Amino acid sequence: MNKAVEYLHKEHLEYKLQQKRLEDKIHSNDVEMKTIEKRIRDIEKNLDRTGEVFHSVNFSNAEDVNLSTLNESKMILIEDNELIKTQLNDLNKKIEELSLILKDENDELNNNQDEDNNFEDNIKETDYKDTLNILQLIEEERQRISRDIHDTVVQNLTALIHKQEFISQIISKDPNRASLEIKDSKKCLKESVNELRNIIFELRPMALDDLGFNAAFLNLCSKIGENYNYVLETSFNCNVEVNSVVAITVLRIISELASNSSKHSECSKVKISVRNDDDNVVIDYYDDGCGFDFDCVTYNPDTNSGYGIKMLKERVELLRGTITYSNEEGSHFIILLPMI
Repeated sequence: MNKAVEYLHKEHLEYKLQQKRLEDKIHSNDVEMKTIEKRIRDIEKNLDRTGEVFHSVNFSNAEDVNLSTLNESKMILIEDNELIKTQLNDLNKKIEELSLILKDENDELNNNQDEDNNFEDNIKETDYKDTLNILQLIEEERQRISRDIHDTVVQNLTALIHKQEFISQIISKDPNRASLEIKDSKKCLKESVNELRNIIFELRPMALDDLGFNAAFLNLCSKIGENYNYVLETSFNCNVEVNSVVAITVLRIISELASNSSKHSECSKVKISVRNDDDNVVIDYYDDGCGFDFDCVTYNPDTNSGYGIKMLKERVELLRGTITYSNEEGSHFIILLPMI
């Protein structure tokens, strides 16, 4: 593959990543707009947001302020979406044009190369695909984190802003009510802090750096036991040093499988085992739930389902690992990751 084609590939990849960022921004705006529209409907029906965020009391001035602010926010989001859609349309045209150029260049390149050069190009193409997968994985992780923060922390902080506006309006009229709202604000703020801590833990479990792989595994299993309603059995028999990239991948795979078991399998028991076998780290994961067709699971962007399994497969593939799955009497995964 010559340098011109390599450059075109990189440019094409950058355009695709820009495309995904714009699409995710539109999705984020749509989610926020739906929230705003619901608040507007509630206020118009005289069911002020105070009914869900505060204790129900009607203050017409507060309603007027909230309605005006929300309508302004909605118009800004609509204008932002229109601008993004225009940018996305231009970007899609560039991607289509670049794809045609790449196809012509690759066809000409393939026609002028002998078997040795083709073999070398196949290796480079494989490397390119691996790089593409890694970049897409990173980008999707960023978007997942962005959605998590938006759907939890940002929503809580937005509610706190409205609550503070409400408190400032009633503090001189009803100090007792204002005091009660301040207590609720503190509770909402603590929930936001806990959500951020969970997101930080998913990014990089601090126990992994401070205490090692075993302690990080036990810490994760403790969180799983606290958060999910099933009996958990665990064992850890990995007595060799493991690359930190492999270790954190093991923890994220376990976290994803544990979450899926809770959401989808209707299981009552989960067994998790981590051990080393020859040159591999082995994850042995079992739940006694309903099972599913692992090979047919795909990511659906409309419902945001199948994303976790897609990410799991890609993580294992990028580390040159293997996944064996059985759905007899539950779900049973055997995942091997080379210890690099």
